[in-house]
Amino acid sequence: MNRRLTLAHLSAITLSPPELIRLAARVGFDGVGLRLLRVTETSPGYSLMDDPAMMRATLNALRDTASEVTDIEFLRMTPDFEVSRFETFLAAGQQLGARHLITAPYDPDLTRLADNLSILADRAAAFDLSPVLEFFPWTNVPDLATVSQIADAAG
Repeated sequence: MNRRLTLAHLSAITLSPPELIRLAARVGFDGVGLRLLRVTETSPGYSLMDDPAMMRATLNALRDTASEVTDIEFLRMTPDFEVSRFETFLAAGQQLGARHLITAPYDPDLTRLADNLSILADRAAAFDLSPVLEFFPWTNVPDLATVSQIADAAG
């Protein structure tokens, strides 16, 4: 079986997307996940959708290294989540050739979270993306069993 390995941006978050792609290729990874949205005020995010020069440099690095972007991140699914606010993020993911977008559960209302995940999945499909709901022990979705329930409820 031929397995492909990708490098998550958090592993080297201080590197810009083109730098991360070139490093990953140099050490043997097939692709990367890219952090396009900052998660906290103190952590970087690389808003390629708002930086055409960085987007071009990133696309050039992908072409030059024959690498791929497997996922983009990181959508916080909060109580006030509205997918319409993330159209440019989704479009950037499509332009990069990403397949997945990473989401995180920050909504205590699990029914609303599932509903929003369903809406996001429908909208993301128009950009050839599928959402991945990541769970964290410190959230209302602390484990795989809870993620599975939300995914089932989202359809």
